[in-house]
Amino acid sequence: MLFIIYKKHMNSNSWVPLHPNCRCTYVVVWDSRGEAPENPMFMDFTPKHGEQGYNGFDGDWSKESVKNSLKNVVDEEDIETVAEILIDYRRKVKGKDKEHLTTTDANFNKLSDAITDSKKGYVDIPEKDIKAVEGSYFGLTIHNHPSGIPLPAYKDLKTGIIKNKVKYNIIYSSNGIVVIKNKHYGIKGKIDKSRYAKMEEDYADALDEQKKEVNKKANEFKEEYKEDVDTNSISSIEYANAMKDAEKRAAFYGMDEQVKIFDNCLNKYDIQITFFKPFT
Repeated sequence: MLFIIYKKHMNSNSWVPLHPNCRCTYVVVWDSRGEAPENPMFMDFTPKHGEQGYNGFDGDWSKESVKNSLKNVVDEEDIETVAEILIDYRRKVKGKDKEHLTTTDANFNKLSDAITDSKKGYVDIPEKDIKAVEGSYFGLTIHNHPSGIPLPAYKDLKTGIIKNKVKYNIIYSSNGIVVIKNKHYGIKGKIDKSRYAKMEEDYADALDEQKKEVNKKANEFKEEYKEDVDTNSISSIEYANAMKDAEKRAAFYGMDEQVKIFDNCLNKYDIQITFFKPFT
């Protein structure tokens, strides 16, 4: 006999006791994270984490709290709308292993809403959205970084600034939010791409500097560990894991300072890169 137990009904009274030599079994069922795909073999039945179904950070996500965190980052006339879209994005994004994307036109009307590509694990701005804002610009794009590190990749800058003209390019992660504000979002016609000819080089310089700071902090954590632990009394595996943990801690340490490195190197292009971990 097969017993099907739904997770939401799972408790000490929901299990039928099994007897010796019993050939009965249990199957635990979770709700799917999204609409059933065409190929049911790829349905995602992993448990949802919390009400949001995503590993985003907790805290006070009331509109007033979010608006307060967006001050000095988003233009005053845009704060109300951007806050609403950000809160809605967090509510809709499910699954920590894939990128999800929301886009809006210049008036913050949604074009694509928390879409994802389950096969690739990441998502690009759809061509239909690009055509929809032709001759204008995107008011907002939001996408998440499943790694938990919200540092902008060069693609985030190139796509948002040079190619598609995005006013606010927001990167959401479990460890905070980065807002890339483009001060040239309203330029009519084609952007002078020659102005950005060296931006990739400047980004590479910022990335090198950021990596040096992370490595420096990782070495500090490793030395602290060696001072606190008798390394002769632990296994090589335990030591190796401790070193990896130090590197991971360093990658997330001082995220605001890491983001400032990119902002300082790239603000010559009239973009503002800001990190914040709000609502706590």
